[in-house]
Amino acid sequence: MEPLRLDDPRNLGDYVPIGRVDAPDGEVPLPVRRFVARGAGGGRTVLISVPLAELAGDHEYGERFAAEAETARRLGAEARLPWTAQVMESSRLPGGPPWYTTPYVPALPLPGVLAAHGGGLPERTLRALGLGLAEALTELHARGAVHAGVSPGALLVAADGPLLTAYGAMRALVPGTGHFAHRPSLAGLPERGGVPPEQLSGGTPGPPGDVHALGAVLCYAASGLDGADSSRMPASMRTLVAACLSEDPGDRPQAAVVRDELRTGAAALPVTSGPPPVPVAAQRRGPVSAPAAVPWSAGGAAGGTVLDSAASAFGPGWLPARVIAAIARQSACALGAALPA
Repeated sequence: MEPLRLDDPRNLGDYVPIGRVDAPDGEVPLPVRRFVARGAGGGRTVLISVPLAELAGDHEYGERFAAEAETARRLGAEARLPWTAQVMESSRLPGGPPWYTTPYVPALPLPGVLAAHGGGLPERTLRALGLGLAEALTELHARGAVHAGVSPGALLVAADGPLLTAYGAMRALVPGTGHFAHRPSLAGLPERGGVPPEQLSGGTPGPPGDVHALGAVLCYAASGLDGADSSRMPASMRTLVAACLSEDPGDRPQAAVVRDELRTGAAALPVTSGPPPVPVAAQRRGPVSAPAAVPWSAGGAAGGTVLDSAASAFGPGWLPARVIAAIARQSACALGAALPA
C-alpha cells in the first residue's frame, strides 16, 4: 500500500482514505485513482475510486464517470459478474469529485505484480489471468455492456484471481438504439498498442475492442513492455493472442472463444505446488454464459459448451511466491493502518 500524496482527498463522503493502491509515478497509465479507505469511525474497509487528478476539474468527464459507475453498480446488482470488482455505491456530490466503492480485497495492480515478480509472468499465470478476464468480458458483453477501458492499470490481481475494475470507462447500450450512452474516452489507457485501432480513430467502442485490449494486457503481462506484440507470448498462446490483436475487429474471436481456448490450455498445464490462495474474494464468483457460435477458432474447445467457471485455474501455485508475499504485505499494512489525524 502506497502513502497518500498531498493532493489526494482526505475524505470522500463518509470514507477516509488511508493509502493508495497504485504507485504514484509508474510508467503504466492509470484509469483512476484508487485508495484503501475506512468508513466513519474506522469501520468497514473499502476500495474507493475517483477520477485522475488532471481530470478532476472536467465537469463533463465527472458526470460521465459518475453515470458509468452507476451503470456498473446496476449491472452488478442484477447478478454478480465473475472476476469483476462489484460496485457497492457511487456518489456525485456538488463541489466534490465523483467516486465509487468496491469491496476491499488485498490485491496488486498488474504493474505491481510484475514489479513484485521482477519481470514477465509465467505461462500458467498468463493463462489464468486471460481466462478470468475473458470470462468477465463474456458475461459483460452478454448484458449489453462494453468495458472500453481494459488495460494493465484496470486489472487488480488478488491471491485467488483477477479483479477487473475502472468503471469510469464502462459503457452501456441505450435500449433499442444500438448506441452507447456515453462518448468514448481514452483517459488512463496506454498510449500505444493497448487501444483498439477503431477506438483510436474515433469509432464507437464494442466487444471486439475489449478483446483487443485483453490481448494487449496479456502481452504486457508476459513482458512488462507497452505495445501489443504477440511475439512476446509463450508459443502455445501466440496464435490466440495474435487473433485478439487483429487490425480488423471482425477477425477477432469473441470473448467466449478466448475463454474456452485458454481454459483448454490451462487444463493441460502441470499443477505446481505453491502457497495456498488467501480466500478473500469468494463473493466475486458468478455465472458464466455458454459460448455462442463464432467465426474464428484455433481449435480446442471453442465449439463446445463449457459449464465450469475459471475458478479451477487459480489453485495453489498459480501466482509466483513473491507476488503472494507482496499481496500479504499489502493486507497487513491495510489492517494495521491508523486513520489520519
